[in-house]
Amino acid sequence: MRVSTRPALKRLQVIGSAVRRLPLPNARTLARELEVTRRTIQRDIEFMRDQLHAPLEFDSVRNGYYYTDPSYRLSYFQVTEGELVALLVSAHVMDQYRGTPFEQDLRKALAKISKSLPDTIEVPLDELTNYLSVLPRVQTTYDPEIFRALVRGVCHSRQVSIVYWTASRNETQTRTVDPYDLVLAPDDDWCLIGHCHLRNAIRLFKVQRVRSAVETGACFLRPAGFNATEYLAESFGTIRGDGD
Repeated sequence: MRVSTRPALKRLQVIGSAVRRLPLPNARTLARELEVTRRTIQRDIEFMRDQLHAPLEFDSVRNGYYYTDPSYRLSYFQVTEGELVALLVSAHVMDQYRGTPFEQDLRKALAKISKSLPDTIEVPLDELTNYLSVLPRVQTTYDPEIFRALVRGVCHSRQVSIVYWTASRNETQTRTVDPYDLVLAPDDDWCLIGHCHLRNAIRLFKVQRVRSAVETGACFLRPAGFNATEYLAESFGTIRGDGD
């Protein structure tokens, strides 16, 4: 992915504001206000129409530009090189860190961001990935659909029914769970913490051991005092038990 050269953000913002504020400004008016050439203004307006899909039209009778949709605002933002590289590293971490189920969403988000960047920076992101690497301690692959179902349950307080494999007994069992939190635990495993109706207690489930997850249709109230950090403070990694 490469960030391409685009008009300066500040100039586009001024043009967009002037078209709303002034009575039909033309290229000469805008060039004088911005202290640039008329050709520069014309290129900027073409970019706004062709690339940003701004509803800009020229009134040949009154010799000026106007918005066909007066409510239009430039959906445009600016980031520094450092911020972009930080975003890249974050996506790179997710990409290498055990095949996250959100990989495709991150790629789409990065693509959208790159299309909206101004010419304040130009960074060869493909080359940077050769020099910025993250080596995970473990390689765990998660089922994207299961992970998403658990995320929905946590975010929207929806009860889930999971088929869970217990390593110690080497067997699977269906559990009805009120999912409170999804946590990246100290031993580098994503874990689901929630109320298990079978055990009538809060339990920790390793997501990699969940064989399926579907919503039951029921909702629940998350305990107001529950805190995942405090819950895991009494654990050794993801292992819980009585005593020291």
